[in-house]
This record gives sequence, structure tokens and C-alpha cells, in this order.
Amino acid sequence: KDHGHHSDSISTIMSAVAPEKGLLPGEGRTTEEEVKGYNYQAEATPRPETIPFPPEPPPAFLQPPRPQKNAAAARTYKIKDASTSKGSSGYNSSGNPRSSAASKNTAASTTAWWNDFDFERLVSDLLQIQALSAPNVISFFLLLLPETLNVIAISIYAKSNPYALPAVGLGNCFFNCLAVAFPVGLNCGLDTLVSTAFGAKAYKEMYVYLAQAQICVFLYSIFA
Repeated sequence: KDHGHHSDSISTIMSAVAPEKGLLPGEGRTTEEEVKGYNYQAEATPRPETIPFPPEPPPAFLQPPRPQKNAAAARTYKIKDASTSKGSSGYNSSGNPRSSAASKNTAASTTAWWNDFDFERLVSDLLQIQALSAPNVISFFLLLLPETLNVIAISIYAKSNPYALPAVGLGNCFFNCLAVAFPVGLNCGLDTLVSTAFGAKAYKEMYVYLAQAQICVFLYSIFA
């Protein structure tokens, strides 16, 4: 009798709880085993509002660059490493294993940056840089040249000619404004545009524009 009353109370509770929660697939569960199984399933299954969402990935410019793996180079490195496993990296001349410190020093010396440094390429790059910087050098040289001429002219004609000082100042003003300021401004703008084009990876357009602009600046610096 007590067992029947207990089952009736369980069925009454389940029929009252199931429509509110919406967690039971059906109604009318009367056995205690089913109630225990339902409770276990409800505890094991998380609610939708408690499930954590995965974090959003950072923007592309904040993500570290992915290394590009070369299969052929990796295969060659493995073969070379296997063939020289008892070479100078981990063993001495007598065939005995070296200490860890000696192995680390040997590995560091073989991977040093100056081992891959190309001096011939450095010389060719310096020659190209000097050729490309010629308009800038000429423009700034013309900008500083009138100051030197002013000092010489004033020291010579200041006492004998009272108009020497204002004439030199006026000529300096016209020369700086008309013959020097324009190419210097072009060079500064050229530096900005070249860096922007380099960041956009428009290398071909950058070289074409650089050559044309430097020719114009060079000619203007001479004939102005």
C-alpha cells in the first residue's frame, strides 16, 4: 500500500513538472527507475544557456604568420640528418658522444646569420641605393649651397655695397622657394608613396613610379 501511494505521488510530481521544464520526451512515467534515469539524464545534459561559446579568433593582422613548409627541403634535411647522425654535431673525432654544451655551441655556429650573408648582393644593393638616392642628394645639396654662398657674398660686399645684404637674402628666398622647395617636397612625398606601395605589395608599380618621379626631380633640380 505504501509502495502504491509512493508511485502515485511520483507520477503526480512528474506530470506536474514535465510540462513546465519540457525536458521529458513523454508523460506518465510512474516507476522509480525511470525517474532516477530521467534525473541522471537531466544532470548529465547541460542546458543551452550554460554551454560556453568558443572564443572568436583574432583579426588577421594580429595572428602570427604561418610558416610555409617545403616538403622537398624537409625531406632533404631528414636524409642529411640521418646520414650525418654520427658526424660532428653530436660526436667528436674519436666517435665518442660530445657534451650537451659542445653540441649546443656547434648547432648555434652552424645556424648563425652571418653564414648566409651575401656580400656580393650587399654591394649591388648599395650601388642601386646610391643611384636611387641621387635626386635626394642633389636637392638637399642645392638647399644648403645658397647658405654657403650667402656667407661668402656678405663677407665680401657688405662693407662696400649696402645693398649686398638684402640682395643676397632676396636671392636666397627665391632660390629656396622656386628651385629647391619643390623637389624636396616631391622627394618627401615620394618616400611616403613608396612605403605605402611597398606595404600594399605593388612592387612593379612602385618601381615604375619611382623611376619616373626621380627623373622629374633630377631634371627640375638642374634646370630650375
